[in-house]
Amino acid sequence: MAGYPYLPLWVNAFLGDTMHMDNRECGAYLLLLMVAWKKSDGGLPDDDKILARWARCSKSEWARVKPAVMAFWTKDARGDFVQKRLEIERTYVVGRTQKASAAANAKWLKEQQKRDADALSEQGRSSRQASALIPRPIDTLTSNHTDPARAASLSPTGFAAPAKLPSVNQRMAAIAAKSRKAFVGTA
Repeated sequence: MAGYPYLPLWVNAFLGDTMHMDNRECGAYLLLLMVAWKKSDGGLPDDDKILARWARCSKSEWARVKPAVMAFWTKDARGDFVQKRLEIERTYVVGRTQKASAAANAKWLKEQQKRDADALSEQGRSSRQASALIPRPIDTLTSNHTDPARAASLSPTGFAAPAKLPSVNQRMAAIAAKSRKAFVGTA
């Protein structure tokens, strides 16, 4: 199982289950556990030649250690040998991996939403700054038309008289001056 490079090994449980085995039997069993872990289906074939090679045993050595080693394995519906505890650990690791992946995806999505919201906020701030330079109609419902000075400053369209507004060149010069001040630090 290439996707899960580590095999959780509960040392106390492993030692407790294998105390009756000699070093060759224990080593062969551990090697077969690791091979089964790496396989995507988690099973071992019912083939003594292959099992002996994976357990790093000669043919005669395998015949001697097989009864002790294979006592931990049962056959599944396909006829392959599977190990119950190995399947439990595989389920645990798959669950942890999926949970970690879901958490990482949720975190990424949350950060992406924050970046999008920040971009929209910045875009809104930029458009508000730009719209501040555009003359707006004077609200005729709330304006005081009895004030002669104010009434004189209104044009027929409801905008303030253009004579009091800076020209486009003046506004662009003001923007350029602010930019230079922001980047250079001097006016």
